[in-house]
Amino acid sequence: MERLYFDGNWHGYIEVTTEVLAQNNIDVTTPVRVSLYIGQDAPNATDVSDVGAYIGLSMGKQYKYLYIGELQLNGNKRFLGSLDFVLKHDDDGNVDSTLSIWSGKTEGIAWTEGGLYWGSLYHTKTIAVPRIIRSGIIESVSNVTYLGENVTVKIKDNETGLNSNRAFRY
Repeated sequence: MERLYFDGNWHGYIEVTTEVLAQNNIDVTTPVRVSLYIGQDAPNATDVSDVGAYIGLSMGKQYKYLYIGELQLNGNKRFLGSLDFVLKHDDDGNVDSTLSIWSGKTEGIAWTEGGLYWGSLYHTKTIAVPRIIRSGIIESVSNVTYLGENVTVKIKDNETGLNSNRAFRY
C-alpha cells in the first residue's frame, strides 16, 4: 500500500494498492486491480459536501474515475473503490504497466475560514507485471531430409520453458 498526499496543507491523502490477477496466456492479457482509500491525518477533520471531486486513473491506454462525493473524515480513511484494468501484452510478451493517478476538483475540498485546503494530486508508478512468455520465430529448417529422418527446426529467441515436439507422418 502506497500513501500519496495532496499538495495542500490539510493533510489529505490517497492510499493505493494494486493486485495483478491471473494472466491470460491465450489472449495475452493481464488484469490489474487498483484499490483506493481516501483519508486524512489526525488530528485533522473534514466534513465537506460533494464538490464534484474525483480521482482519475489511467493504465494501458484506459481511463477510469472514482468520484469522491461527500467527505467526512476525522483522522481516518474510507474505501473509495476498486477499478480493474486489462493490460494487453505486445508480441514479445512485454506490457506498459505505468499507472497514472490524478485528482480533479479536489481544490474545492477546503475550509476557507481556517485557511485549509486539500489541493491537488498527480503521481505515476510502475506496477510489476510478469512478462507473458511468447514463442519465437523460425530461424532455420534443416536442408535435406529424407523420409523417416528427423527434421531440425531452429527457433530464434526461444524462451526458457517453451518446449514443443511435433511429429508428422506421411
